[in-house]
This record gives sequence, structure tokens and C-alpha cells, in this order.
Amino acid sequence: MKIKTARFLAMAFAAIMLVSACGSAGGAGTVGGADAAEERVTLRVFSTDAGITIPQGVNTSDNPYVNIAKEYANVDVNYEIVPWGDMQTRTNLLLASGDYPDIVHTAYNDNVESAEDAGGFLNLLPYFENSPVVQSFINKDEYLKYGSNTKTGEYYAIPMSAKEFPEGRNFLVRYDLFQQYAGGVFPSSIEGWVEVARKLKADRPNSKPFSVWNAGSSIFNYADMFWEAYGINIHTGIMQPPTGDGTFVFTFQRPAFIEAAKFHKMLYDEGLLSKTWITNTDISTFNDDWRNSDVLLIADNCQQSELYLAREPLWVLVPPLTEYPVPAEEANPNNTKRLSSMDLGHRVHISASSKYPDQAWKFIEGLCSPELYDLIFWGEEGVSYSQNADGSRDIIPEGFNDPDRAYGLVYGFIFGYGSGLEAARAARRGAVDPQEGYFEAIEITLDSIDKVAKTLKTPFESASVVADLISDDIRAKADEMLAEQSSIVSEYIMGVIDDAQFEARIADYTAKWAYYLDAYNQAYTDRVINKIK
Repeated sequence: MKIKTARFLAMAFAAIMLVSACGSAGGAGTVGGADAAEERVTLRVFSTDAGITIPQGVNTSDNPYVNIAKEYANVDVNYEIVPWGDMQTRTNLLLASGDYPDIVHTAYNDNVESAEDAGGFLNLLPYFENSPVVQSFINKDEYLKYGSNTKTGEYYAIPMSAKEFPEGRNFLVRYDLFQQYAGGVFPSSIEGWVEVARKLKADRPNSKPFSVWNAGSSIFNYADMFWEAYGINIHTGIMQPPTGDGTFVFTFQRPAFIEAAKFHKMLYDEGLLSKTWITNTDISTFNDDWRNSDVLLIADNCQQSELYLAREPLWVLVPPLTEYPVPAEEANPNNTKRLSSMDLGHRVHISASSKYPDQAWKFIEGLCSPELYDLIFWGEEGVSYSQNADGSRDIIPEGFNDPDRAYGLVYGFIFGYGSGLEAARAARRGAVDPQEGYFEAIEITLDSIDKVAKTLKTPFESASVVADLISDDIRAKADEMLAEQSSIVSEYIMGVIDDAQFEARIADYTAKWAYYLDAYNQAYTDRVINKIK
């Protein structure tokens, strides 16, 4: 395959946002910018880099990206951006301090709900209802259904948009390794992929066919495709099996769990799973592996998968397996149905103690402006793209692929980190010779996975439906419980404990955490069976 000179730059990992000019809340001001007569104040903002490298010398409070939102709102900002790997810890410290900045961006942190319950943040519904452009990216009906704090009924945050994202989950294979060691034929089973990995390892002894990123209490991030083939969600301590009556079980109690653990122990023993996998707690290490250590497969959601495509080394989406180590209806390999077009894990709040709530809302609207969207995802006209008479755009590779502009995505936490697909796809089409059929294969697979996902029944909304019936004390134990599960699994995979010790540890675990499982099943009974609202 002929590769053109331009390198394709992926603009993010981890997480999601969207766009358009935003109207003012409560009638205070006009769409398109702040009233020039308003006093210019300084807002404190807390957010994350989402794993994106910010070049040295960049002022996160004063640069071309954030300045668009600042001028829209007629404010200055003191913008604290926390590294993604530290986000959960730093958020917990912030919430414990009680000293909240004007704007707080949180991500996948259970303690946030307690802070919301305690009145730490403003109800944003009045602002939202008067902001038609925010509503164009955050669907009003979905927001009213899913966006409230379930205990109080208040709407304390604006979620990240997932409007642009294709649905479904899949894994990707590095294209040159796929051609060389699989002969360009997709295996139908996980055993088939292991055989490909063995050929790769035999030919390239220093390769790492499977690498992972362990974030906090969760293990096997970006490498959970084999767990899912066994019907196991390795990122939770409890789960609702793909088949069953909807009640919760310990992940350890799934019949295939021990077999899945043995499978991963085999990968570790053969060197197919990186020998240092458990110490890989930094996403940058994982990124380095897939760029430089001959990683064969990566798992991710379809919207994030687009960011890998047409980058060197080249990756291509893998069609769903047709053979599983468990009955197909019990597997959970791909095609995840999205609950809504919002990512409720990422949320933007205005502190109840803020002296400038109206200005803070205007700044949030500024983060939704089409000008910022274009700059983040397309760049500058004449530098990273050219505008055609018919309205279409052509990529200028040298400018589009400039790594120094990628940090703009950290300001896209309303748009969604996986947005800008039109720009990404335009860039891909210019990166590789189209006669090779590479892009056709990508788009066919993406569309087919998206189509299948959209036909699936929406899963039971356990997180948003039963969580309000669980005590804060029990929910606060989630990370500890998952960390203990992860510790037991990792010790078994690396041979620290044997089969008998593994099963004994599982028995102790299920007894220790029985109250946690009981609480969730009681909540399920109350909310779903007995219809308690």
C-alpha cells in the first residue's frame, strides 16, 4: 500500500463532545456573544487533558481555542487542566475541599453525585431551556429523561454530547500485521486471533501482540475484547448478564469467568500479553506500545476507533466474530447499544458558590460555538483545509497534521472528544491511496456495526434507574470492590496464586461483598418489578 507523505494525527483518547453557537440563558444577553457593557470578570475552570498532550509553552488560559469562548462570554479564565490519569484523585480532593471553581468538568466519578445532592452545584435547567444551540447538540427530550440528579430531580450538569458518534463497539487490527500474519483473512474466533499472535511473536520476539492500560481500579482497558467474547465485563464488580432476568450477579459468578481468566493467563505465560502489563497505569505507555511495539489488536468504541484509522501504523476495523467460547447469546463482543446521544460520564457544572453564574454559563455556551468547533476539528482555512465553491473542504495535510494544534480538543468537552468525524474522514481519504480499498473496508465495517447496534434493544438503564435507591455509603464502595476483583485476577494471571487459591479468593470475595450485590438487587426489585418511582 502506498502511503502519502502526510502523517495522520489522532486527536484524542478517552472520552467525548459537540458543537454550535449557543444562546444566552435567562434572557440575559444575546446569541452570538456577551454584552460588551458587562463587567469583564475572571472565572476559575477545572477540567482534564483527557490524555491529550499539551505542548510546552501553551498557556491553557490564553490561547486561540479558549480565547474564542472567553470573547464570546466577555470573561477571562484561570483554567486548570488535570492530567487524565490523575483526574479521579484530583476530583475527589476538589470535592472534599468544598472550594469549587466556577466551572467544574467531572468524568466518571461516583462522588460527584454526592456533591450534587449536597447542593454544591447549580440547577442548570433554566439555562438549558433558554439555550437553543446547546439543545441542538444535547437533545432536550433525552436530557429531561436522563440528565437529572436522580435523588433530587435537579439538573446539575450538562453532559458531553455523543450526537455525532457511530454506535457499537469493536476491535481493530494493525493492517500490515494482519496482512503478513493472517494472510488478509479475518479469524472467526479468539483462538484464531491467538494463532495470528503466535506467528507474530515467533517472528518478532520483542513484539507485544496484546497490551493494556490499567486506569485506577480497572484493568484491561483497550484490551477487553477477549473478556467480552466470554460475556464478561472486566470493568465492573457486578453486572447484568446478557441473558437472564435483569438482576445483578458478581462478575466472578459468571460461569465463564474462570475460563476467561485461564485464557488470559495463557496469553501472559506465552508472552502474548505484555509481561509488564499490570504496571502499565499510564495511557502514554499504552500509546507507545501500539505505535512502536507491534501490538496486534486494540478494543474500543466505534467513535473512538475512528481516531486510529489511517494513522501510521495503519489500523482497520475487525468484523464481529462468528464463533465464541460461550453460547453466542451470552457473549458481549461488539455492537453495544448506546443509551442515548449523551455521554453522562462527562459532566460540566457551575458551582453554587460562584459569584458569576451567568458569565459561567456564557462561557459554557462559548465552548459550544461553531467557530471553536471548526478550529478544533478542521483548523484554519488556508492552513489545514481549503474551502471549495460547493461548500466542501479539502485537507491541507501539513497544517491539518500539525501536532501542535491537537491540544485544542481539551476544550471540546461539550462537543465530544470523538466528534469532528467529517474532518477526520476527509483527512483519512487524503492519507492513503484509495484504490487499495482500505477506506471502503473501514466505512463498510463502521456502517455495518453502527447499523447492527441501532437495531439492538436498549439495555436496562441500571446506572441511572436504580442508583438513586442505593445508599451513598454502598455506592462509595464501588472502586474498592472493583480494585479487589482486579487484584485477584491479576495475581492469578501472573501466577502469584494457583487455581485452588484463585477459587478460594473468589469465595471470600463474594461473601465479603454480598451486601453490595444485595443492595443492587433490592433496588432492581423496587424500581423495576415493584415500580417504585
